[in-house]
Amino acid sequence: GGGGEGVNLWSWRRVFLCRRLTSSSSSSISSSFLPLSLIFSSLLFSSLQLIASNKFPEKRIGYLGLMQLLDERQEVLMLVTNSLKNDLNHSTQFVVGLALCALGNIGSEDMCRDLAPEVEKLLASSSPYVRKKAALCSIRIFRKSPDLIENFVPRVRALANDRNHGVLVAGVTAMVEMLTIAPQFSEAYVKDVAVLVRILKSLVLSGYAPEHLQPTPDRVVVGNVVTRGNPAMEFVLNEGLPYTSGPQWLAE
Repeated sequence: GGGGEGVNLWSWRRVFLCRRLTSSSSSSISSSFLPLSLIFSSLLFSSLQLIASNKFPEKRIGYLGLMQLLDERQEVLMLVTNSLKNDLNHSTQFVVGLALCALGNIGSEDMCRDLAPEVEKLLASSSPYVRKKAALCSIRIFRKSPDLIENFVPRVRALANDRNHGVLVAGVTAMVEMLTIAPQFSEAYVKDVAVLVRILKSLVLSGYAPEHLQPTPDRVVVGNVVTRGNPAMEFVLNEGLPYTSGPQWLAE
């Protein structure tokens, strides 16, 4: 019972207590506590309650509990899938990121099949943070439901032209996994060979760009080679982002 931070701390302790209990084979432990199935159900429900909260810190703890308690081998309640679907359509990018992370870690075949349309849509999100998370989450979908790969081919190909390096690397990773599982789609990427070569060259030789500062970092460390006129430096100054020098960062 209770509210505020007390609920967060209590839920955190309960989740990890359950994880320790469910991973133990000691008969002395199981005889000293309530039946593990009852504890598991109680903690799963507590995690879902936190996920349903409007407060991001509580959602984060709820998703952490969910990923500790569940894996693909366990039967997943429809309520879990519905919670993930709601947050995949959330207006806050970091909440969407939590749901993508959870699906990418514990998604079963049925969950991946049910939520694949949402993940496919998020590959074209306006947020680089969400696009990157969606690309990594799609790898799980490819592995669990290979027959859905065809639906993702256009979206994954589009990531090859993304200006954000994080999205670009995640997109290429998804592309490699896709073609490893379903090599029959390799013909669709033949025309992109020149683009991929250009991408590799860009990753090695390109300089700093404002897109590399999305989502906004807590602090930017400015190296000696970065001067006024650099697009990334001008973005930091125009947006008023906190920054420090390399030596100062090391000193701190």
